[in-house]
Amino acid sequence: MSNYIKYRNNLIKNGINILIIRNILMFDDYLRNRIFRNQINFIQEGGSSRKVKFEGKYYKFNKSVLDNNEVIYVLESKNDSVIDCVIISIVDKIAYIIDIGNNKGCVKKNKIVNGGGTKLMNIVLKLIKKKLKEKHNLKYLYLSDTAKKDIYDDKNKNYKVDLSKLLFFTKGYTYYERFSFLPIVQTSNGLIISKSKIKDYSKEKKKILELRIKDIDLSVLKENIEKKHLYLLKKLLDNRLKEKKIVNVIKYMLNNCKYYPILNDTINYITNKAKIDIPKLWGIKL
Repeated sequence: MSNYIKYRNNLIKNGINILIIRNILMFDDYLRNRIFRNQINFIQEGGSSRKVKFEGKYYKFNKSVLDNNEVIYVLESKNDSVIDCVIISIVDKIAYIIDIGNNKGCVKKNKIVNGGGTKLMNIVLKLIKKKLKEKHNLKYLYLSDTAKKDIYDDKNKNYKVDLSKLLFFTKGYTYYERFSFLPIVQTSNGLIISKSKIKDYSKEKKKILELRIKDIDLSVLKENIEKKHLYLLKKLLDNRLKEKKIVNVIKYMLNNCKYYPILNDTINYITNKAKIDIPKLWGIKL
């Protein structure tokens, strides 16, 4: 039995509603990682499968029908050791992307494909819109944004960056906005696409475009940076950069791999210090 099913069933036994479980998994990155980053062995419980053709290849999503009328669709890796590519949960006419990850074998066997996350997202959207929407009478698709981007310096050392924050600073939009997702909020009636949240988010975009390095006290950032990388922070505090807009400085850091060791810390610090509210929950109306 999968980690997901065990976790879910245990919560239900303790009186927790399935919709609350959905929300826990969408809000809490720690729990998501504990549950889904382990190998998942799915046992089909009266299930079947759905195939989607994308760029000339077929991708099979295994289906499990659980109690409380919850339906799970899983795209397994083509490798034996990693099988947690995509997990979709459907409850009460709403689809939730619980987990999606460009791991080895998810798009191509024995490989992590460059741009594989985008391919997986397009595959999921095609599955939902072409195969599942009518079958399950789906009204909305929701997800929590936990996407990370791997970047490599000139010595091929790997660093992880919050993808949506990086895109927000360098492109003016987050990762899932590329797929027409809108910000959603938690209310007493559940998760909803909020017009006020969309309006507030538009203001955040205008705000970041005007911020300059001098508007943020980056000196405090030294508390989060290893001593051997402090010289990079000093370069950012140089008078020549202080007058520059933050979006341009982040682009400069991204194009100069020597800054990669402090790039993610810098982005997170600026986001928190400037009180920029980049949504983590997204949805689309189907």
